[in-house]
Amino acid sequence: MTYWHMQLHPNDIGRHEEKKLLETKQLIGLGYMDPANRQLKQFKSEMTVGDIVLIRSGETVIALTEVIGELIDIGENISNIDWFQFRRKVKVLEFAEDTMLPFPKPMGTLQKSIGKKTKTYQYIKNWHNKIIQRNYNQKDLVNNEYKIKSTYIKNYKVLKDITFNFTDEDNTPLPIIVIAGKNGVGKTTVLEYLSKNTINDGDYIEIFKTRNPIGLEEWETNKNIIVETLKIEKGTSGILEKVKEYNDSVQYITVGINEVNDLEKLIIEYTNKMLRILRKGLNEVEDELKKSIKNIFNDLDLTFSFSTIDADDNIFFKNSQNEEFSINQLSTGEKTLLSKVLYLYLKDIKNKVILIDEPELSLHPSWQAKVLKIYEAFAKKNNNQIILATHSPHIINSAKNKYIRVLKQIDGKIEIINDLKAYGRDINSVLFDVMGEVPQRPKEFITKIDSLYNEIDQENFKAAKEKLNELILSFGLNDSTIIEAKMLIEINE
Repeated sequence: MTYWHMQLHPNDIGRHEEKKLLETKQLIGLGYMDPANRQLKQFKSEMTVGDIVLIRSGETVIALTEVIGELIDIGENISNIDWFQFRRKVKVLEFAEDTMLPFPKPMGTLQKSIGKKTKTYQYIKNWHNKIIQRNYNQKDLVNNEYKIKSTYIKNYKVLKDITFNFTDEDNTPLPIIVIAGKNGVGKTTVLEYLSKNTINDGDYIEIFKTRNPIGLEEWETNKNIIVETLKIEKGTSGILEKVKEYNDSVQYITVGINEVNDLEKLIIEYTNKMLRILRKGLNEVEDELKKSIKNIFNDLDLTFSFSTIDADDNIFFKNSQNEEFSINQLSTGEKTLLSKVLYLYLKDIKNKVILIDEPELSLHPSWQAKVLKIYEAFAKKNNNQIILATHSPHIINSAKNKYIRVLKQIDGKIEIINDLKAYGRDINSVLFDVMGEVPQRPKEFITKIDSLYNEIDQENFKAAKEKLNELILSFGLNDSTIIEAKMLIEINE
């Protein structure tokens, strides 16, 4: 964590408008200085999003802020309140109370607190930790649970005049939705649309919002729960507030991740939080990580386990022979699995809509067949709704039928099909029925099997039996799709 302290108006002491500036503009900044000035260089190139900045006026503490924006250079001074040329957007974490102690050694306009044992560093750190601790203790006092009920897309890329419903037959939001289909039908486009912060003309998104204004105890006993539906569409009152509320409820996990860096950062952040906020010992934190990884991935038969983090934040795992190895030596699939799934658990994401694109990437088929169960368990445990887009037949056939939404191109238009039966079916059948034609199948076979299943759907079992016998003569009885058709005919007969 990088800590700074700064004075916003060193040349205009009589004004004392720092708090007003933070309340109205959420800005910090520096005015014109010699380009060689060290403080200006630090503000422009060293300060970054996520840094914590204490704002002071001399030794009087004003606020603790977090940097949330990149550097802005307005080129000229245009206001009597934010006169500085170089500025950054910040979020005020807390304004100082009158009882707070004076800030030690408030030298210069901008200073980075480098030494972890210095009084300035400890002052900022202690304040920051108190805020984090308080937020951590209070985060469950008000629960806001969000689920998407439906969305209508009038015109967005390949999607035209299409409605998605994410509830079951009782109008209850589903915990997990699997969007499938061939390439180019808009699977990723759906996630991209749901993650955007604007609603186009004619579109809408309906959200179920469950809210408990009392406290965690009442929430768990289903008392004082308020359920409302937010319909976000152009022209409605409070559209900006609704869009912001929606954006805050959505988490998008794309395919473009750096597995090693993301995984390292995730584990280190989690460890530091446990050490700093909950005051746990390192051995205790490491034991919890080991248990968490083992429990989360219990069904996947992992051949490795978490081992330790050394003093330089190097992360080590160990194999079944108890041999330690670095995080870089995990396979690509192992890194992807941990960085995506473990992220959700260690970040303790609750009451959100989580969008995941291609969770199967780099995973062995045996893991693809089981990973959906992990996501579903997480969604149910933490009141989340997970919507994922996939090409994997292993994920599709592990999904309950009510979870599946298949996109298909019909007469040049993308349509959504909600009632395809894929749960528990063999992979070839899923590839054929859900994903479309696949090159492993001869065209003659596809034509005949199409005709056979059409007769079964129409309950013309005599005609179906004749077509089945033709298929068996041509292709044998070892094909899983033929076996499935034979069983359906026999059951109905």
